[in-house]
Amino acid sequence: MKQPYPHLLLIFCIAFLSCTQPQSADEAQTTTPTVPVSVETVAMKLKAESPDDLVRALYAAHKAGLSPFFQAKNRALVDRFFVDEIADLIWEDAVISDKSGEVAFMDADPLYNAQDMDIADFQVHPAEVDNDQAEVLVTFSNFGEKREFTFLLDREEGRWLISDLFYGDGSQLFQMLSGRAEEEN
Repeated sequence: MKQPYPHLLLIFCIAFLSCTQPQSADEAQTTTPTVPVSVETVAMKLKAESPDDLVRALYAAHKAGLSPFFQAKNRALVDRFFVDEIADLIWEDAVISDKSGEVAFMDADPLYNAQDMDIADFQVHPAEVDNDQAEVLVTFSNFGEKREFTFLLDREEGRWLISDLFYGDGSQLFQMLSGRAEEEN
């Protein structure tokens, strides 16, 4: 069976090894180890040449603890994956939650639309591209229940970015986040 993210694993391993190995024995004894390249930096530099590559990179970053959701420290991480309009809403939700200490509007993991997860049969399908727009289907089962999500993407300045996420139950990420924005204003 083909590994879903072999290039990501290789990049993370190289970054980890280069960050943790001193260059000489003298350096190891006289300096405090530093981490010049973080996993976050590596994730930000992942090449997402196709829409499905971007979706895979988003799930890989999420799995590595670098999700653009629920964090108010790194706006660039949000902008790495989303068009401005939805990135603004994701960021605003995180900042409001961070300042208030309340649970974010998205009280479930937005990449699985669930609070609890037991994910199996996860697959990012090849993108259906129509000029500068694309759809990427993601399928998996959570606690045995089959799920199908559709990511909508736009190509902006040569980069693919996510413009919305449809959950298959009639709900969508943009609608949920824009509802929160309206409530807060």
